[in-house]
Amino acid sequence: MSTNPVDKVFDTFYIWYTKAANKGVRVLENIKELKSTTTTEPIVKQQVNANTLIDHLYAQRYKILPILGISASALLIWTLFPRIIHSVPTHLKECDRQCVLVLGHLRDPITRHVVMDLYRRGFTVCVCSENCGDQNDDEGLFHIEHSELNKFINLLNEKSLKLTSILLIPNSAYYPSGLFTNLSNSSVQFEFEQNIMKPYRVLTKLLPHFNYKIQIILLSPSLPQNFGIPHHSPEILIAGMVRSLYTIISTEYSTCDTYLCHLGLLQIAANPSNYKYLSTRGSNINKSLLEPLFRLILSKSSRWLTILEFFRGHQRFYGRGSLIGYYFGSWLPVSILNIF
Repeated sequence: MSTNPVDKVFDTFYIWYTKAANKGVRVLENIKELKSTTTTEPIVKQQVNANTLIDHLYAQRYKILPILGISASALLIWTLFPRIIHSVPTHLKECDRQCVLVLGHLRDPITRHVVMDLYRRGFTVCVCSENCGDQNDDEGLFHIEHSELNKFINLLNEKSLKLTSILLIPNSAYYPSGLFTNLSNSSVQFEFEQNIMKPYRVLTKLLPHFNYKIQIILLSPSLPQNFGIPHHSPEILIAGMVRSLYTIISTEYSTCDTYLCHLGLLQIAANPSNYKYLSTRGSNINKSLLEPLFRLILSKSSRWLTILEFFRGHQRFYGRGSLIGYYFGSWLPVSILNIF
């Protein structure tokens, strides 16, 4: 090797070039041997096949692009869905003037919790029940009787409120029980009158006053009906009538957005709030009823929630055993609630 620095650089470069060339020759020889063992087609034909594949994909672009678009959209929705759910506000804005009419009595624990939850979230709540007196707990919580609908209309006008939703919440905690032939007719008639007929009269008188779409949410104590639990005929009668009312309003009053909500076992603190005779622990009322019910009502004024709630359908299942009871209650024993 020369002692000249420039010659040393060129000599070193030549040595590395020779090594790389020798390794390249060996790699090419190995590739040729692998090719000879796998295929006998010439390189030109493989290039033609590659071009043919590209041409075929281009010709099918109108079929491929929608598939790619749907896949990308599904991935985007899957990614953003948790953010959408977490972005749902926990209460109304101060400027919102939405009113909810509740047809039910505050002595029922579920009705009481629904009313107070909506009130805390910023709704103006009007409770329509018997023997409520002329009591108003606050500027956002009012009480009227079934015969005072004019008072309710005046309240909406005076305070510039918009009636968003009507909730029918039958008694879900206290019903007479026993063999139906042993129950007094007066007790059954009382439950039927309080839970069905009086709210029915309110709806028939109130709905013609509104020319926009009102949300009607019917809560049904349907667990005994779905599982066929004996000795609880008043609850079964009420659940059947609520379902019939849902069918009537859905088919005959298209200006209403009607929902039927099946109530399962719900737990308030450490005590079950309904179906106490089952001696089965229920699901948390906040997570299983109050929060989804709030989102359902709020969907009337939220585009995202409207889309999400649309895919959930018009029958909802709140509480333990409500879903499995509706679909499989006639086949399964009620003891299955201790497992699921």
